[in-house]
Amino acid sequence: MSFDKFRASLVRLAEAENDGEDISGDIGHLAAVARVNRSDVRMQITEIQQDA
Repeated sequence: MSFDKFRASLVRLAEAENDGEDISGDIGHLAAVARVNRSDVRMQITEIQQDA
């Protein structure tokens, strides 16, 4: 997965969570596809939300 696609997915998940959606399953899927820890995905989503 390219960095641009990964970043776009993070932004989409951050926005979805802000809209009240449960993204826990999506976090796990993105982590698996990108081959990173769930906690890293969660941390980056939180950072995006704080920067918005």
